[in-house]
Amino acid sequence: MANRSNPISNLEFGIANLRAQSANSRPQTVVSIIAMGSFDCAQHRHRRRIAMTRFKALIVSLTILLMTVTGCSYLTPSTPPAFSGVIRYDETAVRVPGELFSAAAAKQPSNQNRPLVRTNFIRVASIEVENGQQVKKGDVLARLDDRLLRFESTRKQAELDALGARSAEVKIARSRLDESKKLLEMTAIKAPVSGLVTNLRVHTGESLTATSRLLLMRREQPYVDIFVPTEQLGSVRGKTPFVSLDSLPGSKFRAAMLSSGLLYEFPPTNAQVSLSKVFRVAKMSLKLPRKSFFAAGIPVDVVFHKSFGRQGGKK
Repeated sequence: MANRSNPISNLEFGIANLRAQSANSRPQTVVSIIAMGSFDCAQHRHRRRIAMTRFKALIVSLTILLMTVTGCSYLTPSTPPAFSGVIRYDETAVRVPGELFSAAAAKQPSNQNRPLVRTNFIRVASIEVENGQQVKKGDVLARLDDRLLRFESTRKQAELDALGARSAEVKIARSRLDESKKLLEMTAIKAPVSGLVTNLRVHTGESLTATSRLLLMRREQPYVDIFVPTEQLGSVRGKTPFVSLDSLPGSKFRAAMLSSGLLYEFPPTNAQVSLSKVFRVAKMSLKLPRKSFFAAGIPVDVVFHKSFGRQGGKK
């Protein structure tokens, strides 16, 4: 211990004690400062993290709002253009050949001085098909009463045989006989195309005139018409169309282009509207595969994709 009676010694002892206390407290002060600095850095990083999270949420919200307003037209360029249409089939009306009636036969060349058939109507001898029947081109659909034509043909043949060697009259008679045989063949009404018999309107024994229609022939090939806005023609050019049905979700069927390029305007330009309001579209006809479930009148969706083989395992 320091000597209490010596003031100098006491002073030196006090100074040494203060130095010892200062030396012992210095590491604690440095550690405290470092700890406080680390705590401030952690708080700063936490605040930055919260700010970045809020900024990202704001960007996402603005993007969703912009997509909603614009309809995602340019924000999703990879989405293929889609169009709607209705399955159709071409139909062909089957009528009685006009040459079988006297009005048409009277227009024959002048060397035929009288018509081959003297009637304005023809009776149906038999119907060879029924509604919904599938037929091929050239199949007989109906037969007309040919008794008068057979009589005419027989008479023309007899006249030709009786002429002998008189060449000028033989030529005319032979021409009449050939025309009579041609009309006789027309009494067998044949299918002009392959397809399905629809709307059969006549029955056996019914009398037909030159304006009568026997039935309709629906062609075998289904197709769909779509209308593409002119500003979207570039997005479908060079791509393959695929069709899908609501009744077969998930399946797509490859189609083929039949025709395109026919332009339409809605409303027409002759209407008194601003040119900016005229909506121009191009008509495209697409050939569909021959499937039993492709019935006429069924709505379909058409999407254009790049050609990359089969789509959905369907062709």
